[in-house]
Amino acid sequence: MPALDTIYTYATNPGAGPAATAPAVGDSLSVRDFNAAQSQATLEGMWRRGATAGYARVRSPRLHDNVTGLNGYSAEVVDTLPFPLPAGQGLWPNDNLIVEVSGGGAETDAAVLSIYYEQLGGVNARLAHWSDLLPNVKSYKMFQVAAPTAANAWTDTVITTTENQLHADSDYALLGYRSNTAVAAVGFKGPDTGNLRICGPGTTTTLDTTDWFIRNDMQGGTPYVPVFAANNRGSLYVSTIDVAAQAGLIVTLFCAEMASKVNV
Repeated sequence: MPALDTIYTYATNPGAGPAATAPAVGDSLSVRDFNAAQSQATLEGMWRRGATAGYARVRSPRLHDNVTGLNGYSAEVVDTLPFPLPAGQGLWPNDNLIVEVSGGGAETDAAVLSIYYEQLGGVNARLAHWSDLLPNVKSYKMFQVAAPTAANAWTDTVITTTENQLHADSDYALLGYRSNTAVAAVGFKGPDTGNLRICGPGTTTTLDTTDWFIRNDMQGGTPYVPVFAANNRGSLYVSTIDVAAQAGLIVTLFCAEMASKVNV
């Protein structure tokens, strides 16, 4: 089964860089083990969080080069650095990625990686193509989750924390999200994602994330839209992380209720 995973890394006071980043607790810069003879894994995207202009880069002897690697520079507070589609950068099992950032001399800067696995043993994520889901849409639902987050540590908030209007026995597709505060990453986690975090940038400017998963699905060619069962609501979470604590963070989830169960 396919899987999506999000890795958060950060460095304190990186300055002109390059400053090596450290992963958040529970994350790892080692690519997960998968059967490369039967499937592949790809680095689907990378984005940076910083208070000043700077870059985020990832390198490895297995990638194009081990000097500057994949390097993106931005002056945005939360930026996305998508790779050319429809294909991401291929990865190798257990390869240790080196992630580095630059930025200010009195701030914490972060780089976030999104990795897609065609098949990952022990993970059973429900990911679908939007084209397959669209004919099955019954109605659309937007709902808010008050999701305060800590500094450089993932916070998982149950999706029913603020409201609980999902219909029992229904399947829903998560189309995208919106954050009222700029944060490094916003996403989703639960049994329907194989308990891996599926995230995007928590930007409040330039990039519209309300259809984040639809857009990635249509551009990348891989099933990217998370599907979840409303009956799992007690173990479904909005996942957030940032370089500083954010007490007033509110995440809006954009979902579609399915008319019938989705077989993924």
